[in-house]
Amino acid sequence: MAPAQKRTFSAGGHGFDRWALRGGCAWFCTLALIAGCSDRHPAGASKEETGTAKAIDNDCAATPGAVLYYRHPMNPAVTSPTPAKDQMGMDYIPVYASEMTGKELSLSDAVVQKLGVRTVAVTEGPLATETRAVGTVQFDATSIRDISLKSEGWVERLGASAPGEIIERGQLLFELYSPRLETAEQEYLNALQFSDAERIALSEQRLRDLGFESSTINTLRDTRKLVRRIPFHASTRSVVVELRARAGSYAPIGEVVMRLAAIDPVWVIIDIPQSAPAIAPGDVAEIHLPNGESGSVEGRVDNVYSMVDSASRTRQARLVVANPGRLLVPHMSVSAIVRSQSGGQSLHVPVSAVIRDGKGDRVVVALDQGRFAVRAVQLGKESAGEVIVLGGLAKGDRVVESALFLIDSEANLHAALARLDAGSACKSMVPQQQPQSH
Repeated sequence: MAPAQKRTFSAGGHGFDRWALRGGCAWFCTLALIAGCSDRHPAGASKEETGTAKAIDNDCAATPGAVLYYRHPMNPAVTSPTPAKDQMGMDYIPVYASEMTGKELSLSDAVVQKLGVRTVAVTEGPLATETRAVGTVQFDATSIRDISLKSEGWVERLGASAPGEIIERGQLLFELYSPRLETAEQEYLNALQFSDAERIALSEQRLRDLGFESSTINTLRDTRKLVRRIPFHASTRSVVVELRARAGSYAPIGEVVMRLAAIDPVWVIIDIPQSAPAIAPGDVAEIHLPNGESGSVEGRVDNVYSMVDSASRTRQARLVVANPGRLLVPHMSVSAIVRSQSGGQSLHVPVSAVIRDGKGDRVVVALDQGRFAVRAVQLGKESAGEVIVLGGLAKGDRVVESALFLIDSEANLHAALARLDAGSACKSMVPQQQPQSH
């Protein structure tokens, strides 16, 4: 078994152990790549020697099928300039110049699987945006109803005793005793007694105009007896917003006995900063409750108000949210995330697929046959975990979303090693200047 050999690369009159360079000084390779040390010529070289070195460098660069070095089959950091075997008798794997073009890297399927490499496609379409805001739960203003009297009388048997109580559909709101209503009832009964169709129709319509419910009219027709206390019931499930009457109190015509509002759905009024992305009616919103225990509920943007508050520099939007479980209570403070589609068609990738550092933005592009390339990109607006790509990628390209930093580092290291290997191998062919004896 031939042991791996060591070679010395001479640059500027200083010797460096290439074995140590590959095994533990990967950072120097990157510096060498940036500095372009393979393009520098040994100190003291003549112009003729420099020209010869350049010619040989060009010849070497033009042979992508040449073997640059051999690497350990289990540990890529261990390399050898000549064929060798490891401790188990396995041959070192040759690394060709074609595999190290620029910042490209070839990985086997086994390595890809071990690294957990996951790729995503570059997509084209409007960028999804997220707007975060805080808001307040309110009653649906279109559902607020004032229960008022169309005839004076005395309010009796209230169905609610205080504001905030839930009134179920069909539940009694109150009963009203009114001499005027009794007179209207008697006229209807007289019409029924004489079977006068025209009078029956007119009397029944008058009862409806005075606020009689259909069930009360049916009771009059069936029993032919006066209903002393006229009942009024809730038409929908509601909550009592205001209760202005008390049992036994007298109320004139037009008096509001109580105010009701629906509790499903409710409105959420949110404050949107001026700098936030534009939202529009129909956008989906996610409402988070303050206690955090009930999760979130979904709503939709119903209206975006056109006025901006001069003090807070925010504008308001109205969300309509279903509230079957009564999780949202009026005047409760909540937070909301509004998701919308903004702008036209653009290319975008996940933010997690982008490498950002002092050298700029770049991604790792997955090529065919297990090859990967590091590519610089120009980025635009970022939102909802996605970022717009202005240049460097095309629709359908696949970029690495996981293990990209490992691949990027490996590609940088291999590119530096390839450049050092090619430079040292070619420069070894240049005749060295012999020291002159004096």
